[in-house]
Amino acid sequence: MAWITYIQVEPLVQTDLSSNEWIDDLIAHAEGLAEVEIGEQTEPVSTALQTVLSQIVARIWRAGKAASTNPAGFQSETSPEYGYSVPTGSHLEAGFGLTYREKKDLRKAAGLGGLWVQPLTSGTLETSSISMSTDSDVWEGA
Repeated sequence: MAWITYIQVEPLVQTDLSSNEWIDDLIAHAEGLAEVEIGEQTEPVSTALQTVLSQIVARIWRAGKAASTNPAGFQSETSPEYGYSVPTGSHLEAGFGLTYREKKDLRKAAGLGGLWVQPLTSGTLETSSISMSTDSDVWEGA
């Protein structure tokens, strides 16, 4: 079962997605990417996670829509004296994966952010055979 439905994405993209044949697969794709980052979640997921996932699906949906209408990602500007056209592809900047910000938002929504303690490996402690004499300032055993 998906964390969200297309109904939660519709207000973000301001489009009726009920007849979109790819939206359920897109939601499953985004959920899979999220699970790689934060692990599998149990139902029901929090509202915070639903919100973040809805934002991710909306961004990926917009990127796919832009790619279908402008595959090369051309941007252009024209004036009477000057004109240019540049294939920037910025609408696919993150591809269909997660951005750094989306990963951070997912971790925060799942309660995985914040401080942690770095685990240490304990093992044999090796010490030097050099010692300082108690009655002088001379190092012995060097």
